[in-house]
Amino acid sequence: MNLSLLKISDDIIIIISIIIIIFLLSILFLIIRIVFILPTIEKVVLKKLKNNEFDEIIETVENYFKNQSVKNDKIDNYLFYYLALAYENKAQYDKALEYYLKIYTKFIKQKKFYIHILIKIANLYNKIGNYKEAFAFYLMVLENNKNSPEALYEIANYYYNNKNLSKAIDTLEKLLKLKPGLIDARILFSKVCFDAGNYLLSLKKIELIEKHYIDLELKFLKAKILEKLRRFTEAIKLYKEIVYNYKNEINTNLKHKKIINESLINITYIFYKIKDYNSGISIIKDFIDIIDDKKILIEIYYLYANLLLNNLEEYFALEIYEKVYNIDPNYKDIKVIYEKYKNILQLKYLKNYFISNELNFDNFCKKIINDEQFVLVYKSNDYFIYSKFGYYKIFYRHIEPINYSKLTDIEILIDSYEYKPQFIEIYSLNGVQEDCLTHFLLKLSIVIKENDFNHTIMKCSKNIKF
Repeated sequence: MNLSLLKISDDIIIIISIIIIIFLLSILFLIIRIVFILPTIEKVVLKKLKNNEFDEIIETVENYFKNQSVKNDKIDNYLFYYLALAYENKAQYDKALEYYLKIYTKFIKQKKFYIHILIKIANLYNKIGNYKEAFAFYLMVLENNKNSPEALYEIANYYYNNKNLSKAIDTLEKLLKLKPGLIDARILFSKVCFDAGNYLLSLKKIELIEKHYIDLELKFLKAKILEKLRRFTEAIKLYKEIVYNYKNEINTNLKHKKIINESLINITYIFYKIKDYNSGISIIKDFIDIIDDKKILIEIYYLYANLLLNNLEEYFALEIYEKVYNIDPNYKDIKVIYEKYKNILQLKYLKNYFISNELNFDNFCKKIINDEQFVLVYKSNDYFIYSKFGYYKIFYRHIEPINYSKLTDIEILIDSYEYKPQFIEIYSLNGVQEDCLTHFLLKLSIVIKENDFNHTIMKCSKNIKF
C-alpha cells in the first residue's frame, strides 16, 4: 500500500514538473519573441523601406498582424506607421490615411514625431482634395510648433484659395520673417497681392524673385500683372514666350497645358483690345489645330471669329461662328448669330467680296464695274468709292446693312468732290437700315442688295484669280 501511494506521488510530481517545464518554456519563448523576434521584424521592415520595397513591407506587416499572438503596442504602432508609409509611397492615399489616423495620437509624448505624422496626415488630405480636414491638421501642427514653415505655408495657401486674402497676407508675413528665402511663399504672396488688386506690389515681389528664380508659372503671373497694368507690349512679349517656347508641351504636360491655353486666350484678347487683329488671327492659326480641350477650343474659335469680323474677313468669321454653333449651340450669343446668317453661309462665292486685302477688294470691285473710266477716289474699312464724272459706285464692305451715320459720311465725302453726284449705285448685301429710307443720299441712289447683290457677286466670282 505504501509502495503504491509512493508510485502515485512520483507520477504526480512528474506531471507537475512537465507542466512547470512547459510553462517556463512558454515564458522563455515569449521573452525571446519580445526581445529578439519583434525587433527583427522591425529591422526587416526598415531594410525593405530603405530599398523602396513597398509591396513587400505591406505583405510582411499584414502577415505579422494576421499571425500575431501577443501584442506589443510600441512595436505595433511603429509597424502601422511603416504600413502607412508604404501605402503613401504607392499613392494609395486613403489607405495610408487610415493607418496614420489609427496611430497619430499614440505619439503625443514624442513631440517631433507627433508633428511629423500630423503633417503627413494634412498633406494626404490635401492630395485627396479634402482641404478643410488638411487645414484642421495644419492648425494642430501650429498648436505644437507655431513656427512650422510647412504648416504656415499651407494655411496661407488655404486662405488664398478661399479668398480670405487678409489672413493669407498675415500668415505669409509671419512665414517670411522666419524663412525670408522661401521662394514658394514669395510667389504665393505675389498671387495674393494680384488677387487683392494690388498689381504694382505683386509685380515688385515678382521682380525680386526673378533675380534668383523664374519658371513658366511665374512668367504667366507676371504677364497677367503687366496686362492688368495695361503695359500691353511687355505682356504680349511674355505671353509669346510662353505659348511658343512651350508649344510642344501643350498636350503632354497638364500643368503647362493650362498655362499655355490661358496665355493664348489672354494674348488674343490683348490684340483684340488694341485692334491688332492680324496678330491675333496669326497666333490663333498657329495653335488652332493642336488644341484638344473643348472648352478652350470653343473660346478660341469665338475670339477668332470676332477678330476676323473686325478685320473685314466677315464671311470667314461667319464660317467660324458656324463651327462654334456646331460644337455648342448654347455658347454665349452664337445661336442668334447663326440663325441670323445661316442662309448667307450657303453662298460660298461671297468669300470673294468680304475680304480684308484692299488690293483684292479693289480688283473685285473693278471687275463688277467693268468700266476703266471709273477711278477709285476713296477707300476705308467701311467702303470704297469709285467715280466717273458725276457717277459714283459705292461698295460697302460689311454684311450688316448701312446705318444712317455712314450714309451721311458718304454724302459729305461725295459733296466735297469736283463732280457733284448725278447718280449713285450702292452695293450692300443687306441694303440700308430702316431708319435710312428717307436719307437725302438715297434720292440719288439705287441700292444693289440681296438677290441682285448675290447675283452680281456670283457672276463676277467665276474663274476669279487674284
